[in-house]
Amino acid sequence: GQQGIGQYSFAVGLTGFFSVLADFGLYNYSIKEISRNRESFEKHSQNIFSLRFVLAFLMISLLFIIIPFLSFSIESKIIIILIGIYQILYTIIEGLSAIFIAHERMNIASTIEISLKIITTSSAVTVIFTTGNLVMALSMLPVMAILQLIIITILIRNKFGTKIFSFSPNLLRNTFRTVSTFGMTDL
Repeated sequence: GQQGIGQYSFAVGLTGFFSVLADFGLYNYSIKEISRNRESFEKHSQNIFSLRFVLAFLMISLLFIIIPFLSFSIESKIIIILIGIYQILYTIIEGLSAIFIAHERMNIASTIEISLKIITTSSAVTVIFTTGNLVMALSMLPVMAILQLIIITILIRNKFGTKIFSFSPNLLRNTFRTVSTFGMTDL
């Protein structure tokens, strides 16, 4: 009903802030750097996506730190957490899709985007009609995003033969400095 729509709308608005910080301009930077440096694609993608995962982890952690201080019902807090995790995971999915865009394979990126939306929406609508429970339906969002992350990671490994994650504090720091100008435009 109206209360559920209000909770959902508020959660989307609040957690949108966290997803912007989790991306911090990395989507645009990813496309630029990977398309410009195809010969060193693996190095650039690892730096970019390592930073993306660190930012996503920090934003999810921050979300969990803030939630107890919000004066909302338990149900509203759960909705905020579910939507927040989904939106932050979605920034990772978009970032990984940027690899395909940078390699001029938009068909793969758009298939990933469309399939995520169709599968997630279908699952959530099915749960709503069978249980009538908004929280249960929204729990489909992060579950489907995790499934999509697994699929896109496998696709990248199969298409480009590269691993996505490599952790080096110095490289993360340098990548963050470089990408910060892109991130400021998102804010």
